[in-house]
Amino acid sequence: MAKAKPLPPKKDLEHWLQYDATTGFFTWRRSNGSQKEGQIAGEIRQTGYVTIQIKGRRLRAHRIAWLLTTGQDPFDLCVDHINGNKSDNRFCNLRLATSRENSRNMKKSRANKSGFKGVCFDKRTGKWKANIRSDSKQIFLGYFLAAELAHLAYCKAAAELHGDFARDA
Repeated sequence: MAKAKPLPPKKDLEHWLQYDATTGFFTWRRSNGSQKEGQIAGEIRQTGYVTIQIKGRRLRAHRIAWLLTTGQDPFDLCVDHINGNKSDNRFCNLRLATSRENSRNMKKSRANKSGFKGVCFDKRTGKWKANIRSDSKQIFLGYFLAAELAHLAYCKAAAELHGDFARDA
């Protein structure tokens, strides 16, 4: 993941935007090109993140929310969406995370065929296999007769290894 560029100063962002920490929505304080004062600011991109364009620069809304609420630019840290919904920018859904912590909170891959994160079918053994990644290492959790049992093993390991950043789906 590329390092984020510093955000504009808080006072500059407050000049253009109003942030509602309860709803996670931004509105324009002033007209900005085709955007009118009082309109909702930002758009949901293909990535799922809300971005807001100010002075020709596209900024991620969750990073702006962090700066406006705490006064701190998250610069070298990630602002993680706790519930996994990249467009949910309510402040209660945001937390700072390292890149490694943020990767632990990822949803299961679209290529996943078992329906469970960390679980795949092993044709060689005819059983379900559970694995988890921690600190750049793949950890084998065992073979199981049912995908649900393999998933339980994954969930237990995720809770132990990833703590608050564990995601089971």
